[in-house]
Amino acid sequence: EKVCLEEGVPFAAEVFADRAYAPDGSLVPRSVPGSVIEDPQVAATRAVRMVLEGKAAAMGGEEISLKADTICLHGDTPGSAILAALVRSSLERAKVKVLPLSAFLRGVP
Repeated sequence: EKVCLEEGVPFAAEVFADRAYAPDGSLVPRSVPGSVIEDPQVAATRAVRMVLEGKAAAMGGEEISLKADTICLHGDTPGSAILAALVRSSLERAKVKVLPLSAFLRGVP
């Protein structure tokens, strides 16, 4: 992010709605049970909170701060299409404007 800002290159901070975070803000390795969030409602709730509050609960329960400009959902997560639809509809219900990344990077409000 710092380099992009210094060079005038657009940047979007990415968060992961379907992955667990460690207390240091890194992703919990997939080899750890519970690292992939397969429940669409849990992922959708997390996504809305990450966007609106800039917060997420880490795997141990600690609160972490993060910036959410874009949300990653993994296509190999079971039920990923349902998860994606629920995340989007939940964001829209929370009055979050969902834009293509290209529009966000161009500064479209």
